Amino acid sequence: MRNLLLATLLALLAAPVAYAQSAGYRIQPGDQLAITVLEDETLNRNTLVLPSGSTTGLTFPIYVVGQVGEPGQREVEAGTTLLQAIALAGGLDRFAATKRIQLRRSDPSTGQERLYIFNYNAVERGGAIQSMITMREGDVIVVPERHLFE
Repeated sequence: MRNLLLATLLALLAAPVAYAQSAGYRIQPGDQLAITVLEDETLNRNTLVLPSGSTTGLTFPIYVVGQVGEPGQREVEAGTTLLQAIALAGGLDRFAATKRIQLRRSDPSTGQERLYIFNYNAVERGGAIQSMITMREGDVIVVPERHLFE
């Protein structure tokens, strides 16, 4: 009986998708998508297709270089903070200049780069609202090497 109910439920859920495929429907701006990951419910989300064709709530690339555990490109979700991005890159290594971490962000309309300085030590002491800076596509986090007496 349980298998019959499950099969019926799956058929009902698949019907709109099958209809859209047979009608040649393409996802377009303004569509609301429901993303369901069967193996991990924490990844389930609803997202809106923006006029640019991108979506809200999905991943985008950022770059982390310098004194972190695993430098390189990372795919992060919208809303990921600077502190979370550093954690995704393996955290700071023992040679990191923790008081002068840089966030380099290009303004898409002007092409000019803005530089933000982040003090991890201040975050450890419980301060620094800058830890709540959210990442944007193409952001670069630079964790320089600390100086000898830093």
